Amino acid sequence: MDTRRSRKCKCADVSRRDLLKLGAGATALAVSPSGKAEVGHFPPEAKVPPPKAWWDALFDRGGPIRYTGASLKKVALPLGGIGTGSIALHGTGRLVQWQIFNMIDKRCGVDDSFFAVRTRSKDGRIVARVLQEGDLGDLPGVEAVEFVGEYPLANITFSDKALPVEVRLEALNPMIPLNEKDSALPCAILLYKVKNPGRDPVQVRLLAAQQNGVGHSGNSASKGVELDSYGSNTNEVVRDGGLTGIRMGAVGCDPPRAE
Repeated sequence: MDTRRSRKCKCADVSRRDLLKLGAGATALAVSPSGKAEVGHFPPEAKVPPPKAWWDALFDRGGPIRYTGASLKKVALPLGGIGTGSIALHGTGRLVQWQIFNMIDKRCGVDDSFFAVRTRSKDGRIVARVLQEGDLGDLPGVEAVEFVGEYPLANITFSDKALPVEVRLEALNPMIPLNEKDSALPCAILLYKVKNPGRDPVQVRLLAAQQNGVGHSGNSASKGVELDSYGSNTNEVVRDGGLTGIRMGAVGCDPPRAE
C-alpha cells in the first residue's frame, strides 16, 4: 500500500460532461487552421458559390474513359469465361498476362502472338502494320491507339496516317446475365472491323499469329518458340461449315496438371 500523502487532482471537481466539452474544444482548435472553433463558422472561400458551369456539369451525361499515350501502359482488360482463366488485352493492343495454364502469374506470356493488317491501294501501294502500339521486332506498329474498357467489353481504335483504312477492335467476354453456364465458356472474342473512308477500293487482309502454347508451364514467358516445358507441338486446320479453326496439340510433352 502506498502510504505517501495523496495529492488532490485539480480536475477532481470537473464533471465528465465538462471534461468531454474541454476535449472537443481543444481538438477543434488543433485542427482548425484559423484557430476558430465557433459553431457554424465557415471560411470566407466556402461562402462563394461555384460558377454556373459547375452546376450545369452535374447534369451532363457521363462518357467512357478514353486511354491514350502513356496511360495505355496502365490498363488491361481480362478476356475469358468465368472461372476459366483469362488473357488480358493490354491498352496498347497486345495480349498479356496469359493466365490459362492453371497458374496465377501475370508475367506469363506466349511469344509471337499478335494481329496485323495489310492494305493494297488502287495505285499498288502496300502498307502493313501490327495492330498494337510499338513495333514488334522488324514489324512496325501503328502510330496511335485509343483504348476504352467497359467490362465485359473493350474497344480499341488504331490510327496510322499511312493506312488508307480505319481499323477498330471490339473484344468481349462470353458474359450473359443469369446464364452462368454460357458465361463460363473458355473463350475470348475479338472482332476486328475495317472501314474504307475513301472512294477508291482498297484490298485488305488481316493476319492473326498465334503460337501453340500447349505444354506451357504458366510461370514464365516464352522466347520465340523456346520454352523448357514445350514438346513437339502440332497444329491441325479444322473446318466446320463456314468456320475455320486450328486445333493445337502436342506430342511428347507433359503439360502441368493441377493438384
